[in-house]
Amino acid sequence: YVYRSLGGDDIVEHLILEAGLDSWGLLFLLMGITFFLGFFLDWIEITLIVLPVFAPLVAGMDFGEHVPANEIKIWFIILMAVNLQTSFLTPPFGFALFYLKGIAPKEIKILENKVKDKVLVQSICKLNFIESDEIKEILNFKNLKFTLEFLKDIHTINHFSEVIQRSVIRANNVIEELKQLAQYEENPEKQKIYLIKNFEGLQVHTSLSHPEAKFIFDVDEEHFIYGNEFRTIQLWSNILHLIIENCNFKGKAKFILSTNSIGKKMMISIKCSPNSVLTELFNKNILNYRFHDDIESSIKLRLNIIHTILIEHRSKLRCTYEDNDLIFELNF
Repeated sequence: YVYRSLGGDDIVEHLILEAGLDSWGLLFLLMGITFFLGFFLDWIEITLIVLPVFAPLVAGMDFGEHVPANEIKIWFIILMAVNLQTSFLTPPFGFALFYLKGIAPKEIKILENKVKDKVLVQSICKLNFIESDEIKEILNFKNLKFTLEFLKDIHTINHFSEVIQRSVIRANNVIEELKQLAQYEENPEKQKIYLIKNFEGLQVHTSLSHPEAKFIFDVDEEHFIYGNEFRTIQLWSNILHLIIENCNFKGKAKFILSTNSIGKKMMISIKCSPNSVLTELFNKNILNYRFHDDIESSIKLRLNIIHTILIEHRSKLRCTYEDNDLIFELNF
């Protein structure tokens, strides 16, 4: 009452008209004002404040053939209603968040950390049973197991069991393709790789993330293997990162890379002497740990990469840890 009695609505109307906007520009301005007020005020207060001011302005709008003159007010009210609902989702207030919080289970909080196991989220995305936009929403939850249960409870995952069966069939087909790929005799991507140059490339690659690592090469310049140069560097790099991230060293980590040719086979050895190891995975069954639930996802990811590259190059890996000597032996 005080606002109107002092001519507040007339002042606001005069300021808006002085902007010199056409009907479309005026419409966007009014919607913008409404949206902004939705940050701080409830819809009742917004309606009581702005509608008396906007009413004469809306009555003078002309959209030509787009909207008949007798329907302009109806369309404007519809736009206002949609706009108000949109503004309630916007920080810093976000009224709609409190409405949703009122019906959500107690385990769901307004502020949550992101899912740490992003590898599992990517795996869910590859299964393709929920939309990509919904995958992004998963990242807003802290507990991934609860998130999946939540998605299932609200029927986001439709026909879950049938989709899983299709995903299993799709995965089996991919495995068969990989088996066929592993059976070829000549891979056009394979080339002769001289190990001394390959290890020097590894040294440069590792120095970017772990400049403290030191390398000693005991490699014959004539020793080589057949494979993909980038993938082999990726193989050595993942082994080194696996060691550095799960071992304690006194001072700088020192690695001895050596090669030994036995007939047509080439044995490559990566040796170091850590002060201690942080996990129990360094043994002959190291690759089996990629199936263990109690192993961190980052370790699983590195083990999966190592295993995949070993299959591509038809090579075998043996890991031993005795008397503080950690040795990785690879046979090509």
